[in-house]
Amino acid sequence: MQGGPAIRIASFNVQVFGDEKAKYPGLMATLGAIVRDFHIVAIQEIRTQDEYFIDNFLRNYVNQQGRYYDRVVGPRL
Repeated sequence: MQGGPAIRIASFNVQVFGDEKAKYPGLMATLGAIVRDFHIVAIQEIRTQDEYFIDNFLRNYVNQQGRYYDRVVGPRL
């Protein structure tokens, strides 16, 4: 394929991604490393009442390696 570099896109069902998983820093670091392997990631099954959960995940586990990821969070279903 001709053209520029590829854009890596993922859809990731973390299965009940919320406060319980956040208790395990090693797990969160692994999830952050997985997110950093892609340019765009749709994370499914976020379950928490903490409105800053994804912001904290990005700050503490994803944006630590010199990259900057932002987020868009859809409405609760």
